[in-house]
Amino acid sequence: MTKSLIALAFACVCGMLLVATPEVAQSQNVTISGCSNPSFNPNTFVLTCGGGGSGPPSCSISGNANGTTGANDVLTANCSPAATSYAWTGGSCASQTGQTCTANESSTGQVAYTVTGANASGTGSASSAFNVTWYSTTGAPQGCAITPATQSMGSAGGAINKLTVACAGGAPLTTFTWTASGTCNPSFVPSTTNQQNDNLPANTSTTQAATCTYKATVDNGSGSPQAPTATASVAAKTTAIDCKSSPQGAALGITGSTTTYNVPWVVDSGNADYTGNGTVPPEKPGMAYVGVIKVPAGAPTGNNTGRMDLHEYIDTPHYRLVTLSQTPCSWGTVGDGLTFTQFGLDPNFYFTVGGSLAGYASMQPGSTWYVNVVMQDPAKIPPKGNQCGSTTCNMVLEFWKPNGT
Repeated sequence: MTKSLIALAFACVCGMLLVATPEVAQSQNVTISGCSNPSFNPNTFVLTCGGGGSGPPSCSISGNANGTTGANDVLTANCSPAATSYAWTGGSCASQTGQTCTANESSTGQVAYTVTGANASGTGSASSAFNVTWYSTTGAPQGCAITPATQSMGSAGGAINKLTVACAGGAPLTTFTWTASGTCNPSFVPSTTNQQNDNLPANTSTTQAATCTYKATVDNGSGSPQAPTATASVAAKTTAIDCKSSPQGAALGITGSTTTYNVPWVVDSGNADYTGNGTVPPEKPGMAYVGVIKVPAGAPTGNNTGRMDLHEYIDTPHYRLVTLSQTPCSWGTVGDGLTFTQFGLDPNFYFTVGGSLAGYASMQPGSTWYVNVVMQDPAKIPPKGNQCGSTTCNMVLEFWKPNGT
């Protein structure tokens, strides 16, 4: 049950509430219905309803689904309404009675754990089984996987989009061989490191995304290697855009190159695009950045919202002037489809696909939008602008499309 909080000076007496106000020395009795098991905190003046819930609790279990023999795996009971006591079953959790169970098994294999919660209203039903596979810390690699299993990113690729292979059991890994297959385009040459992490390189093709299946063949000297796989997609590189010749280029002091990347249309791209990863120059004074967003032609319209954020990846935050526009290199105000302008340390924009929410950009299916970034305040043009002069000034553009599109 959701707890109801009433931020007044309340005291509960026989189903009645005594409301005390500091301005006047008087009290008033108020009847509040539907407040089971009330408790009042005189320090914060908060009345909490539903401390024990209504009805027995229903519980589920969270924890690590892989464990190694001889090591602890802490499982947690999540119950609603809140439970006041717990009864666990399964392996070493049997007979434990706390909200958490510390599982520690001596044999390999899968063990099913359940928990039953109880409160003043009674005892609930046992939770669904939470299965933990227990592996040995010796022998051949077991339970190996690459993380993340799937990811999409802009054409930069790079160091912060690493693939990492790890095994839940077996002796420590000693050899790593990375290979890639699938629809990787000819200009996309994946890294083939002998390390536990494999960086994704930049995509140099301007016409084709590089979608590759990565395989990591790993062993620890056992002679029985494992070879888990993962899928990564790196967007095609955009054609060149030159912001220094744009109408606002001179006024903003843009004299250098323009870094341009396609931003993938995904639910949560994480670190979608960024500079300074070793494949493109770091941001510098006089440099501009343009992220290209292409809305799919068949994207459903509605008021579901997406967003994009700009952050510092390395180094202290720096001020950036950012626009969301239908024109590249546009920091103007009239006639170029300009929608939003922000100046700050962590600019962000919210949008819909064909929606009508006030304060949100409405991107139409099949349209192309540009995130235009310059690292200075136009009111403080060089040399007074707050610009990055170091080699560790790197921007991350995070992008989330609206759900359902």
